[in-house]
Amino acid sequence: MKENLLDGQEYELKKVIGISFTASIGSFLFGYNIGVFNSMQPNVSASLDWGGDEKLYISIISTLMPFGALFGAIYGGQAAEKLGRRKSMIFSDILVIIGSLIFIFPSTTTLGVGRFFTGFTSGMFSVICPVYISEFSPTKISGKIGSLVQIMINLGVLFAFAIALLLPTEDFDKNSFNWWWLFMLSLQGLFALLQLLLFFVWLRHETPYWLLKFNKNEEALKSL
Repeated sequence: MKENLLDGQEYELKKVIGISFTASIGSFLFGYNIGVFNSMQPNVSASLDWGGDEKLYISIISTLMPFGALFGAIYGGQAAEKLGRRKSMIFSDILVIIGSLIFIFPSTTTLGVGRFFTGFTSGMFSVICPVYISEFSPTKISGKIGSLVQIMINLGVLFAFAIALLLPTEDFDKNSFNWWWLFMLSLQGLFALLQLLLFFVWLRHETPYWLLKFNKNEEALKSL
């Protein structure tokens, strides 16, 4: 399906949806990080032997994600302006992958560092993804396409709770599947890798709006 853009250019609806869906993987990761730690708290506590300090460590680890997101959101806006929307999301994906690898080595310290890392990227995604989608969406359908951000955030939360159903709810020390939480935390690296590949293989241009701001008119036309 093709429609006329305001300046006479044409766009393909399927392509616009594909571009927006690729960018919204970042929103999915944001939602996933919001929900992923909630269901695994007793499992993590048993695995890392928090004992009587369980409530303290849970509070700290829970806080590190939004704390990192605070700084990520601040930096994300600056990065989106200086580096571009696409490069900023690529940088975020790389950080998510690094964070997911940190989780592979289970300890309270690595868990905290990984949560801050992924929180930082969540903050960046929360700023950049809506901007990227908005600047690639024709005005006529920008409202509908923009709703994809909220849809993917909620799907991320839902997915995090869904895979948590596999966690044991008792006999944590005796059940080897109690370590499923490590996979849950590291899984986000695969989604980030998918988005990274799509950016390098398919979406090779910045948004037309950002390119025009820097007088890169020929690139802007290709992007458009």
